Amino acid sequence: MRTTSLPNSKWAEWLDNFLPSPTDPDGAPGTGTTPAPENSASPSSVTASFTPPDGLNLAQNTHGDFFGYGYMNLPLVDPSPTTLGANVSTGGNCWTLFVNSTNFKGPVAFFLPHLFSAPAIDNPDYEGLFLDTLDANPNRGNAMEIQHIPAAIAFHNNIQYAKVADIQFPANGTNTTVTLQNVRSYHKGALWNDVNSWFNGGPTPSGTFNNQAAYEHLTNFGWNPILHSSVSIGLITINEHSRPKINMQSLVRGIDSHPHTFRYEWFSDLVRREGNYYILPNYYRLDSTGGSEPTWTAIPESAVPSSTGLVEHEFEADPPPNTSPRETPHTTNPDWANPGPAAGPFTIVLGDNTRVTYYWYRFIDQPAVTNAGYSSSQRQKLQQKIELIHRHWPINRNYMAPPEFGNLASIDPGSIVSPPAGLEIGYVPIVTHQELNPNINFIPGTDLTQPGDPIINSSSNRFREDQGAESAIDDDNTTFFLSNDTQSVSNPAPSGFIVSPTIGATIVDSFVITSSDHAPERDPRGIQLHGSNDNDPQWNKGNWALLYQNLSLPNWSSLFGNDHRNKDQKFTFSNIKPFKHYRLTITSVVGPNSSSSQIGELQLLGIPVDAIPPDYQNWSASFNFNLLTNPDADYDQDSLTNRYEWLFGLNPMTGNSANNLVRPTSTPNQFTYRRRSSSLSGYSYTIWLSETMETDDWFTDASTTQTIIQTHNDGTETVLVSIDPNYTNEKVFFRIKAN
Repeated sequence: MRTTSLPNSKWAEWLDNFLPSPTDPDGAPGTGTTPAPENSASPSSVTASFTPPDGLNLAQNTHGDFFGYGYMNLPLVDPSPTTLGANVSTGGNCWTLFVNSTNFKGPVAFFLPHLFSAPAIDNPDYEGLFLDTLDANPNRGNAMEIQHIPAAIAFHNNIQYAKVADIQFPANGTNTTVTLQNVRSYHKGALWNDVNSWFNGGPTPSGTFNNQAAYEHLTNFGWNPILHSSVSIGLITINEHSRPKINMQSLVRGIDSHPHTFRYEWFSDLVRREGNYYILPNYYRLDSTGGSEPTWTAIPESAVPSSTGLVEHEFEADPPPNTSPRETPHTTNPDWANPGPAAGPFTIVLGDNTRVTYYWYRFIDQPAVTNAGYSSSQRQKLQQKIELIHRHWPINRNYMAPPEFGNLASIDPGSIVSPPAGLEIGYVPIVTHQELNPNINFIPGTDLTQPGDPIINSSSNRFREDQGAESAIDDDNTTFFLSNDTQSVSNPAPSGFIVSPTIGATIVDSFVITSSDHAPERDPRGIQLHGSNDNDPQWNKGNWALLYQNLSLPNWSSLFGNDHRNKDQKFTFSNIKPFKHYRLTITSVVGPNSSSSQIGELQLLGIPVDAIPPDYQNWSASFNFNLLTNPDADYDQDSLTNRYEWLFGLNPMTGNSANNLVRPTSTPNQFTYRRRSSSLSGYSYTIWLSETMETDDWFTDASTTQTIIQTHNDGTETVLVSIDPNYTNEKVFFRIKAN
């Protein structure tokens, strides 16, 4: 078993997806569209509090923090003389993933042993040669997988020059990057022996790894692996290793201050720091000295010949990823329905703006276990062991040793779930569906309608069928909604339509009407906006609440002059109540003798109810939820939004609390502040520093620590912030960002 601590950053995005999903019978991340093959196996979910979907996601905006993980062998399954019914033995090694983060610690999932022994069904000579039987090799290979970086190459006077896209490394301190620390290998005395005794009636172990039974690997062997870097520039060739390498020795050197850490110091002026990252130089020249192999030498932009065109070269953006929903066929695959889940479906929204659907299964009823070929007695024995773990191993205990320095990363808070009442012991959450959240990238104040939303026209009295209300929400200014109902003498009926945003209930506090591209006499003079929560909204009946009315709108020409077509008028009002349907009524038009009414576009502005965090709703209910429904409104008019006051422990009903956010301490380079607990809010908090308060001068420093020194009954906590005591600048400003 090996446990490591790794920093998460953009150069190591694989950390966000290294764990195969226990939800997929095929054992692949995400989902499959076909039933599992007969001899398939996948990781089996262990925890009752953590539901990884297509991978293990860290909290958004994690930079340079350390994430601890390792695989420990546990005696969860006994050895078997058969494998999936075949006459091939399977060992009892259950390699179990343990995680160490701020908000989840402990076992997540384990690999069923037949995952390793299954190849021996077709190749009997392999029996007993895999990890179901053998111990893991304690050797540890470490590498940074940079993958392919876009590069452009040009010649000047027969010399090659190159420009590469940004290559980023996490900033763990002043001019330093730490990529690895505290790699350990364990033998059975670390945990297996105590757990085996426990499962056989012995005392309950804490689950903490015994470091006396560990070997901590040396990471500095008199050479620095980054100096042997295979980072190269060039077109793909048959032998990629033949491409010239970057001369990394001119940019970075190893620091041998700790024998169990990979730590580097960036010393070249060409390596720049931006926020939480150090970024390698963008420009290189291919140099060759004597008989040595040519290498790419970093050069400043000023040394790039203009004839190459490299400075002006821009790299094309990556194509958008596949955003199709990922679905496990749990409704058609009998493995998921027999015996099926105990509760669900439930949904959560993760920090990457995906929405996850999951069910609660009894541990031995999850497909990964039901497909394993175990007898009823074997399955019940396994269930009992998992129930012991659920009862006695909480998710806030340190099972593996914490990192010697630096901050632990947090798992996406959305992945941390609570079992329904009665399912706290012996049940696990299993994901069946993942999709882009319908509210993805929602910014309060943007349009809540979208093309294709359900529309009901006030009537069919119009010139052409293609001028229905659908044209008012199609995001196309060349189309428009037109009705022959105008409330005029010739056409006395009011016109308009009902729109039902597909994102669900929303809180609208403003809207925009765009004038059509011609016939200004048809522009609205009088308008009304109503909201309804009826199941079956109808134009002339039902329950409708008036949200806004203006019977004397200014003409578009009076606001915009001669260029008044396809121009917006915005109308703002006070509303705190959510509605599922909205009715726009045009009560009159500009031209008293006009035979029709029209608008180009309608935008409803506000916030979806689904975008309101559940903890915000609980918090606002303790004051008056009806007054605080919209997190981005400002009820007490103190220039702080309701969301801000929720996150920083303020009173949203009065502006008197606005100055109680941060309190300096008597110790230099320290201060305290109060915040909503991350476990409740789902937000993470980072400290940013600046010496000038200029927009581009704010940065985070890995040496800045945050320590919870007091928790409060209202869900908030007081945090002590300590800035590097060696920071001796005459002045420093700070700000706190909740993400």
